[in-house]
Amino acid sequence: MLTGTPGSRGTGQQCLAWIHPWKEKSAKIILVMKMLSVLLIITCMQAYGSIGANAQQVTFAGKNIPMKTVFEKIRMQTGVEFVWDKNIIGEANPVTVEFKNTPLKEALDLCFKGQRLRYSFIDNVIVVTRSAEPPAAAADKAPVSGRVFSEEKKPLEGVNVVIKGTTQGTSTDADGNFVISAEPGQVLVFSSVGYIPQEIKVGTAVNYAIYLKVYVANLDQTIVVGYGTQSKRNVTGSIAKVGELKPEENINNSVFSAMQGKVAGLQVKSSDGSPGSQPSIVIRGAQTLNASNVNPLVVIDGLIVDAGVGLGTVNNPNFNFNNINPQDIESIEVLKDASSSAIYGARGAQGVIMITTKKGKLGGRPLVNVNSYYGITRSTLGFRALNNAEYESVFKEARRNRISDIDKLIAGGVTPEREEVLNEEKDVLDYEISSFKLGTPNGLVDNNWVDKVISKNASTHNIQANVSGGGVNNTYYLSFGKYSEENTVGSGRYNRYSGKMALTQKINKWLRIGGDLNVSLSESNNLTTPLYDAIAARPDTPDSLLFNPDGTVGNWFALQSHPYAGTYQTYQKKKDWNYLANVFGEITFRPNLVFKSTLAGVNSQGTTINFYSPLSYYGSYNGGQHGNSSGSGTQYTFNNTLTYRLAAGDLCGDLLLGQEYYENKNTTTGFAITGFPGSEGLWSPGNGSSFSNNELWNNRNYSEAGESYFFRSNLSWQNRYLLSGSIRRDGTSKLAGNNRYSWFPALSAGWIISDEPFFGRSSLVSFLKIKSGAGLTGNIRTLGYFDFADLINTSTYNGKPALALSNVRGNRDLRWERTRQYDAGIEARFFRNKVSMTLEFYEKRTDGLITSLPLPYSTGGFASQKGNLGTVANRGIDLDLSYRSRLTNDQKFSWNAGVILNVNRNKILYLRDSVMGYGYYMPGGPRPFVKMGQSVGSLLLFRSLGVDPNTGDLVYEDKNKDGVISQADQEYVPVAQPKISGGFNLGASWHRITVSAALTFSAGAKIYNLDDQYSRLFNIDYTGVMPNKPEWVKDRWKQPGDKSYYPRAVVGPHGAGQVEDWNTLPSTHYLFDASYLRMRNVTIGYQVDEKVLRKVGIPALRIYTSFQNLFVIKNRDLKLTDPEIGIETGIQSTFIPMPRTFAFGIDVTL
Repeated sequence: MLTGTPGSRGTGQQCLAWIHPWKEKSAKIILVMKMLSVLLIITCMQAYGSIGANAQQVTFAGKNIPMKTVFEKIRMQTGVEFVWDKNIIGEANPVTVEFKNTPLKEALDLCFKGQRLRYSFIDNVIVVTRSAEPPAAAADKAPVSGRVFSEEKKPLEGVNVVIKGTTQGTSTDADGNFVISAEPGQVLVFSSVGYIPQEIKVGTAVNYAIYLKVYVANLDQTIVVGYGTQSKRNVTGSIAKVGELKPEENINNSVFSAMQGKVAGLQVKSSDGSPGSQPSIVIRGAQTLNASNVNPLVVIDGLIVDAGVGLGTVNNPNFNFNNINPQDIESIEVLKDASSSAIYGARGAQGVIMITTKKGKLGGRPLVNVNSYYGITRSTLGFRALNNAEYESVFKEARRNRISDIDKLIAGGVTPEREEVLNEEKDVLDYEISSFKLGTPNGLVDNNWVDKVISKNASTHNIQANVSGGGVNNTYYLSFGKYSEENTVGSGRYNRYSGKMALTQKINKWLRIGGDLNVSLSESNNLTTPLYDAIAARPDTPDSLLFNPDGTVGNWFALQSHPYAGTYQTYQKKKDWNYLANVFGEITFRPNLVFKSTLAGVNSQGTTINFYSPLSYYGSYNGGQHGNSSGSGTQYTFNNTLTYRLAAGDLCGDLLLGQEYYENKNTTTGFAITGFPGSEGLWSPGNGSSFSNNELWNNRNYSEAGESYFFRSNLSWQNRYLLSGSIRRDGTSKLAGNNRYSWFPALSAGWIISDEPFFGRSSLVSFLKIKSGAGLTGNIRTLGYFDFADLINTSTYNGKPALALSNVRGNRDLRWERTRQYDAGIEARFFRNKVSMTLEFYEKRTDGLITSLPLPYSTGGFASQKGNLGTVANRGIDLDLSYRSRLTNDQKFSWNAGVILNVNRNKILYLRDSVMGYGYYMPGGPRPFVKMGQSVGSLLLFRSLGVDPNTGDLVYEDKNKDGVISQADQEYVPVAQPKISGGFNLGASWHRITVSAALTFSAGAKIYNLDDQYSRLFNIDYTGVMPNKPEWVKDRWKQPGDKSYYPRAVVGPHGAGQVEDWNTLPSTHYLFDASYLRMRNVTIGYQVDEKVLRKVGIPALRIYTSFQNLFVIKNRDLKLTDPEIGIETGIQSTFIPMPRTFAFGIDVTL
C-alpha cells in the first residue's frame, strides 16, 4: 500500500490489472486455497521471531510535551529504558504529538525530527546523545527569519523548518521564532506533529509569518474504495465512513443495526425483535419492485459477498451477515453514489457497503484485548389482553348487539323466509350467551398470557478476545468471540461463535503474501415466539397443559391451542455455518507499480431441524413429523489488479486496471417424514421411516457465473483540482444473447477552493471543497438463475413420472436494471475545524425494473413472465453536520455532537401496467401494490371517515358517489417510504469518564396495523373459540352518542353494507403515522488510572455500562407495534418489538 504524508499531494491508492477470465473447477480452487493458507500460516509463524524495541507500539498525545516526559511515557508502555546526559536533555524542544498504536521507531523519529539530538538502540536501552551541529551556511545564503503561529495566532514552539531537498533545518523557539540561511528560490517546509505541513518559496522578503492548520485526522483519513484506498480529502464521490464498532454501543451485536443513524441516506429496518433476526437496508430510497431484495452490495476485505443481506437461509443458502463479529471490524465505508459504486458495475446500483476487518501492524508488540459484557434484556411489549370479566363482557355484548340489529330488521319488515333465518341466527346467539361460562373442571384462573410468555430477565452476554502484532516483515491477528441472547418473548436462545485469523508476510523487497480466514456459527435452539397464541388464549386457560387419554396434548376450550402447547414434545434447531477465506500475492515491480492477485471463497451452510412428537400438539395430526431442510452455497472470486501511482510535477494520482471472475453455486435439500412411535427420544429420521406413511422430498441446485473488466483513474492537479473516472464491463450467465454484457461508466470532479491562493486564511472557513459526479450502475439480483429460458419441471401423466413445461415463460430480452445517478455536494469545515459539514444533493433514476407480468391463458398455459417493466426515481439531500470541541486548557473536558439527515422523495415514473402487485399478501389484510405516480409500496384501502356515533360502525367514503360502498371505492395509499430519516450522536469526556448517546429518527412513513384490524373480529373462529382481544378493545363504542376510535363489538352482518367484515375491511382506519424518535444507546465509561494499572502490569482497563433502546417516542395510537419493525410493504402483524437491554462490561488491554 502506498500512503502519503498528511496534507501531501496524491495520497491514496488505485490499481490497474488485466488477466484472462479464470474458470477453473471449484474443487481445484478449494484445494489451492487450502494449500496457500497452510503455507501462509507456516511462513508467517516462522518469520515471527523476537521483536526488538523498534517493534513496540505507543499510544499517547499532547501539546508541547517536554522530551523527558516523552521518554517516561514510552518507558511505561514498552519497558524500554532511556539513558541521556542531563546537560543535553534541556536543549531539546518540546513536541506536539498524537500517537495511537504507532510503532516505536516511527514515534521516536517524529519526536527527534528537527532536534539537535539523536538516539540509538543498545539491546533494550535507548541512548540519547547530542547530534553534530548543522553545517555552516554557504556564503551566498542570507538569513531568513520569521514566526510560526497556530490558527488562533498563538506562537508555535518546536516547529521543524527545513530547506526542501536538503538536510538543513532548524526549529522554532518558545515564541515561534526561527532563523535559517537560505537562497532565494529555495523552498522552506514547516512541519510539526499534529499540524498540516506548509511550504513557502524564499523570495526577496527576509521575514515571514507562517500559520499552520491543525491536522484533522477525519479529513485526511484513508477511505476504502472499490479495489483500493484513497485519501478522503481527494474523494469526489459520496462515501461515508463508520469507524470501529464499539461493543458497548452495539449490545444487539448486529453489524448493520449498529450503522443506523450514523450514515446519511442509509436506513436499517429490522424484520423482528427476536434474537438473530435479520435487518433490511436501503440506501437513498427504494429502487426495485422486489420487496424482499432491496439491500446493497456487501464487500468484505475486497471479497464481494453479494447474497442478499440477511438472507442466509436454507432456502437461500447465502452468506448470513448476522454472523459477522462486529468486534473484528476496523471500519465500514458506504458508497452511496454512482461515481463511487460504478466500479462494481452490474451489482452496485443499490449502493455498496465495504467492510474492512482488523489486521495486525508491522513492528507492533503483541497486544491482547478482551472485551466482555453481561446484560439483562426485557421486552418492550406494553399491553395485556382482556381479563375474565372483560372477555365475558365483550363476548356477550357482541352477540347482544347482533340480536338488537336482528330485532330492528324484523321490526322494519322482512319476508317470512328472511324472518325465519334471522330468528334461527338469534336462537344460536342466545344459546352462545347462555352457555358461556368461565373456568374449567380444574377451577377458575384469570391469566394475563401476554405477560406469562415474556421472559422478565432474559440474559445477553458477549465475550470477544483478540491478539495482534507483527514483526519487521509480517503481521498477525487472531480473534475468538461468543455472543448469546435469550429470547424475550417465548423460549429459546440464539448463540453465535466466531473466529478470525489474518496473516501477512513480506517475503522480500518485491513480494508480499497474506490471507484471512473467518469462521462463524450461529445456532437457534427451540426459539419460539408464541405471541399470537398468548393474545388469543382465553384468560381462564389454566397454566398447565391438558392431556388426552392417549398421551397427546389436548385443548381446554374446543380446539384452541394452549400458549405452551407449541413447545411440548418438540425439538427445533437451526444452524448456520459461514466460512470466508482469501489469499493474495502482491508484487511490487517499482515503488509506484504494484500487481495484486486475490483468490477468495465463501461457503455457507444452513440446516433446520423440526421434530414434532406424536404426543405434541402439532404432531398428533399425522403421527409425528421430522422435517429436515439444509442448504449450501459456495461463492468464489478471482481478481487481479495492477496499480500505477502517477507523480509528474503538479499532476499526481492513481490508475487501476483489473479483471474479475466469480461463480456461485447453491444447493438445497429437504425432507419431511411422518409416522413416528410415541416413545420419547425416538425422533431421528430412521425411527420415522420404519413406521412412515408419508415421505416428502425436495432438492434444488443452482449456479451462476460472471466476469468483469474494469479501469479507474483518480487524478489531482496541484492537490486541489480533482478528477476521477471509471468504467466496467460486466457479463453474467443470468442473461441471454446481446444483453449478457454491458458497460457501466462514471465520472466525477472536485475543487478544493480553500487551497486557492485567493482564498487566504479564514477563521470562519478552514476547508472547502465542491464536487459533482454522474454514473451508470446495474442490478440483476431480482432475477432467477434461468429467467431467460423456458424450463422443464418434473410432473406426472396418468399416474406415471413425466416432464412438463414450467408455467413461467422465459424472456430472452431481459436486461439489467440500470440506474443513472447525478450528485453534487459541498464538504466544509468551519471555525478552525471545530464544525464539519457534508451536504450532498442526488437524483437517481432506475429503468428496466424487473418484475413478473401475469400472462393470459391464451399464451399456452404460461402464468407469468419476468420482464423489464418499470422506472423509479429517487431525489434527495444528505446532510452530515458535526461539532467537536477543543480540549480546555486543563485538558479535562471535551464534547462533541453530530446530526445526520436524509430527505428523500421516491416516485414510480413508469409501469407496464399502471398498477402491479408488490411484496407479500397477508390473509385478511390489505393487498400491497406499486402504482405509477406514487412511491414504492402502496396499499389498496377504503378511506375511513371514522366511527358513526349513532350506530358504532365504521363509515367509509363513497368515492364514486353511487350510494354503495364497493371495491370501486378503494384507493391506493402510499405507505412504505419515509420522507425524512437520520440520527443524533452525542459524546463528552471529563477526566477519565466518557458519556455517549445515539438517537435515530424517521418521519413520513406509515404502518398498517393488521393486529388492530384483527382485534375487531368477535366471531367464534375455526378453533371453536372467540380469540381474546388486546386491552384497547375496552375503549370501544358502547351506546349511541359515544365518540370512540374503536367501533362496537358485533358479530354477523352489520354496518351500511350488512356484511360480516364491515368493521374489519382493509381501510385507512388501521393506518398510522410511523414517525419515531428512538434513544438507541447510552453508554457511560470509566478509564482506570494508568498509575494504578501499572502496579499490576495492565496497560489499559475500561469499565462501562450501556443502555440499549432506552425509549422510543412514537404515535400513541400504535398498539402492539414497533415503528422500526416490519416488512417492506408497511404491514405489521404480531412482530416482536425491539427489546430493551441494560449491560455492564469491561474492556482490558494486556
